[in-house]
Amino acid sequence: MIKRFIYCLILTGVFFTSMGCTTNNSEILTLPEAFNQALLTVSDLETIAYYHNDDSMPVYPESLDEKIQKKIKRDFLNAVNSSDTDKDVSLVYYGTYNKYVVVLITYEDLGEFTVSPTETISESTFYYVDNQRIFVWKEK
Repeated sequence: MIKRFIYCLILTGVFFTSMGCTTNNSEILTLPEAFNQALLTVSDLETIAYYHNDDSMPVYPESLDEKIQKKIKRDFLNAVNSSDTDKDVSLVYYGTYNKYVVVLITYEDLGEFTVSPTETISESTFYYVDNQRIFVWKEK
């Protein structure tokens, strides 16, 4: 009985801590998932943290194509099983690293992703306000 309870707890934890979602055409991951899979380097994290955390709000020097923005928004909404439209999702582009696009997503119902206002990965700390998280996306 205790083994079964622990097994259920582990499965629940895996479900709620892992968002990684793959479709036929793309993949969307949380920032820790991307780093843990070696898709981002420590240097990449430092650059992303610079654009995300700096109070003077530096803007990434390049912009993200509108078609790519729409794809990311659509894929994100599919990953969280939402019927909302892409107008309900806001993106801030932090660059492309190893063909993976890194964006800050602001969405009213991020649920489990807004548990903590900070996220530390390797030696980089990311500070969030409600309904924001950084995600990593790649088109296949």
